[in-house]
Amino acid sequence: MVIDQNPSENRRMLSLVKEAFWFVYHNTNDFMSVNGHYLAAAIAFYAFLSIFPLTIALITLWRFVVGLEGFEDRLISGIVTQIPVLAETPGPSFVEGFIHNVSNEPAVTSSLTGLTLFIAGMGVFGSIRKSVNLIWGIQQPRPFLTERAIDFIMMMVASSLLFFSIVLSAVFSFIQEIASLLATDRTPFDQWFLLTAGYVAPAGITYIVFLVVYWWLPNTKVKFTDILGVAILASIAFEATKYIFIFFLRNSSGLLTSIYGSISTIMMFFLFVYIESIILLAGAMLSAKWSNYLRVRDQRRQNTMLIANLRRINESDRVVFAP
Repeated sequence: MVIDQNPSENRRMLSLVKEAFWFVYHNTNDFMSVNGHYLAAAIAFYAFLSIFPLTIALITLWRFVVGLEGFEDRLISGIVTQIPVLAETPGPSFVEGFIHNVSNEPAVTSSLTGLTLFIAGMGVFGSIRKSVNLIWGIQQPRPFLTERAIDFIMMMVASSLLFFSIVLSAVFSFIQEIASLLATDRTPFDQWFLLTAGYVAPAGITYIVFLVVYWWLPNTKVKFTDILGVAILASIAFEATKYIFIFFLRNSSGLLTSIYGSISTIMMFFLFVYIESIILLAGAMLSAKWSNYLRVRDQRRQNTMLIANLRRINESDRVVFAP
């Protein structure tokens, strides 16, 4: 006799759909209740004000300190890799035009001006730090100098990761050129590895950034292992949204251009950073909930063990020992 299991499977699928719906609903409601969308808008605003001062500071640093040749072109490639929406403009790249104009203006890239812009560029990292703590429900700030030091370190980490992305893109290009020269008709060069690395490297950098943000920025003790999974989910959502956004722009850029005209690139960048900031803060909220859940679970486990030990001690007091 064959038992039809389709009704039970359908009920199970329906139950999973309901759980997923209520999970998204409750977390969205919690995110809106802490004004996460306004915090994301603040991050996008400070990011827009800070990205170009940081770019100028990087040009100043590598030109006067290291003296790296052709750094402007590599910087363009690195920024476009991490924020490809800036390349989705007709004609010359918006970033390319900005960087070349800045690099050809010695007054802008002077040491003093670059240092001033470097300090001003810390605003975006301060907004991220404050937003993450608000998402966690932490009202007690760190000391003033400690917060400024955190913003500075975050800025240095972000700059280092950007430079690392630039170096990786240069290494991949070099390997591709060498392999193409060595390839023959009998041993054709398979570019699968380089294509995969080109997607994995930016995702890996994004994952490192999320790990640092979720573990270090909250003004409370967070176990590093508690946020590993949440950082993976946030990184996947971040990278997927990036390519979805690029696909949308490539198919509807004319609409945005007709609406915003010459500032369409700025609006694209602002909207892109706003959406990605929502993902960043949503991941922070999930990391806070998951960390609190693990703490409560551990506390309940300790309470259960304590109750069991107290009961055992109570029972042992009733035992009559023979002399």
